[in-house]
Amino acid sequence: MANFYALISHHDQGGRDDFYYNQQLPSKLLSIGWGEVNPIGSTPQKIKSDIKIAYPNADGTNNPWNGEESLPVFCSLMPGDLVFVRGNAKILDIAIITGKAFYAYGQGHFDNGFDYCTMIPFTPLLDNVQAGILTRQIPDANYSNVLEERGRRLVMRKINEPDALAVLKSILGSI
Repeated sequence: MANFYALISHHDQGGRDDFYYNQQLPSKLLSIGWGEVNPIGSTPQKIKSDIKIAYPNADGTNNPWNGEESLPVFCSLMPGDLVFVRGNAKILDIAIITGKAFYAYGQGHFDNGFDYCTMIPFTPLLDNVQAGILTRQIPDANYSNVLEERGRRLVMRKINEPDALAVLKSILGSI
């Protein structure tokens, strides 16, 4: 059985759509920031500690709490899982995970992609159709469950099946 997740494609709100369409989609590799931190095999506490050291002035979506919560979830993705890729106030695509997470150089979030980051291979469900939906089109009953956790927006988070299916139905209804 597949699990469902939501991933913000990039920390820069204005660059999220471009980063997905110009970096992640062509390479078929989703990536997550905090490139100075290798989360593979690390505990959430170690990840948070490493982020505090590597990014002493981190705030916003780059903060240590967000990394501590988001990086282990990203690393736990398995083939067959579905990820709603979030852009700037919209769901851009649905990624079907096809491999396991790895840490490597390239496709990163800084220096035009020339940095380290954690990545995972995927197949796009919408495959360049650009037929996602605006986040405000997510049904009200599911909105906060899909986009927030404990009142905060996480870069990466697991979402429950009923909420995921509601989003999927909204996307399919817009095509």
